[in-house]
Amino acid sequence: MEQTPKNRKKGYIIAIAIVAIAVMGLVFSFSNTRRIRRSGVRTTATVTNVEIRHVTGGHGQRDRVRHYTTFRYSANGQSIIAVRTSEHTNVNTRPLRRVGEQVEIYYSARNPRNFVFAYGSPNSFGVFGIVVVGVFIVLSLPMLVVFFKFRAKLIKMANQGN
Repeated sequence: MEQTPKNRKKGYIIAIAIVAIAVMGLVFSFSNTRRIRRSGVRTTATVTNVEIRHVTGGHGQRDRVRHYTTFRYSANGQSIIAVRTSEHTNVNTRPLRRVGEQVEIYYSARNPRNFVFAYGSPNSFGVFGIVVVGVFIVLSLPMLVVFFKFRAKLIKMANQGN
């Protein structure tokens, strides 16, 4: 299939839209965490269960391990049970929390099951990594545009020579 300028333009628009949606998702996640930390209710949660499930990779995918960590805390006079999931491609990764461990959290007064860790998340470096990669992708898009324009000129020149 020959790439026309119109098809290339559609490809650029789709790539930019995907990056924009990813960035908006990250911004929403960070703003939600920030909002709960500012206006949420602080309490102590206890880890009541840690379940480990091994996930076999499908065609061309690596095996993974999922940790389901159950937290219990009191909110508005009720006992709340909430589960957090973390997934790792290193199947030897140990759970981030242990049963009986107590952690400081903030929960949303409107939705007590919605909580964030008071002192950052054990996965905060992963989120930071996603942000860095997202910024790198956004900054590299202009270089990709130049590369594909140059490539198209080379192909056009090669086809004229035949």
